[in-house]
Amino acid sequence: MTDRNVYLWGAGLSAVGLALLLAARAAAGEPLALALVAYAVVQAVVLRWGLLVYGAPGALGALALSAFAGPLLAAGGGLGAAAAWLLVGYATSRCLLDPTLQGTLAIAAAVLLAGWLAGAAASVPALGVYALLLALVRAWTVARWEPRGRVLQASLVALVAGWGMALAAGWLIGRVAPGALWLAAAKGAGPPGSACWPLALVPLLLTAARPWRAERRASDLAWLIGLLAIGGVAPVAAVVPFAALLAGAGWDAARPPWLRRAASALVVLHVAGGAAWALVARAEVSPAAVERAV
Repeated sequence: MTDRNVYLWGAGLSAVGLALLLAARAAAGEPLALALVAYAVVQAVVLRWGLLVYGAPGALGALALSAFAGPLLAAGGGLGAAAAWLLVGYATSRCLLDPTLQGTLAIAAAVLLAGWLAGAAASVPALGVYALLLALVRAWTVARWEPRGRVLQASLVALVAGWGMALAAGWLIGRVAPGALWLAAAKGAGPPGSACWPLALVPLLLTAARPWRAERRASDLAWLIGLLAIGGVAPVAAVVPFAALLAGAGWDAARPPWLRRAASALVVLHVAGGAAWALVARAEVSPAAVERAV
């Protein structure tokens, strides 16, 4: 499967998942524009990051798990936080592999957008700690021909430069339009999403059953740190995209065919669960709730 076909399939899955997200947004009352931007960021990062690490099967599996958990993310108020953490994690990880001016600018842009998506300036320090941990992971997982000290130095310089530009730009934006940068993405979060919590079961189950490979330790640790850390500073629903990325290993070519088929069967079950929840939510949402959400 070519990259073009992967992106076409990814766009189709994301579009179907968007319908589920809109049903959940109507129930929870989250701002539409914010939900659409956050959802697009989550799906784009999951597909791109999964494609770089796993190839087509694992990337599409992770995307399906993330897309059809949209109701949980929206109803649980974790969509903005998930987008922010994924965006900072992806931009940081890609830059640390080869620190360049373009990568540093990408970190700065990611931090600015994440500050808006995460919902409050108070979440930015947590994202900074996450980025620092990714730099330490990069230094710890160097290849045999890479000098660990120089890799760590280059990674820290890229982080300091990227975050410095982002914070300076944030300060300038705040001076021009106070409060414009740190708009509350989670401000409109609705109920805790207890009605659709089963949508997290399949991603977490596939994460627990995944194979762990030494050659993937850098990306695995980046996702695992995000999954473990985000629950303490954001809605628990926000861990689902990280679990989906980890679960993408269930389609490794080296795995027995029956295990890959079992992973695909669980994804079908996950998709059916998301669709069923959307039908129930559509039947239960009142016209007044839809009007408030719009």
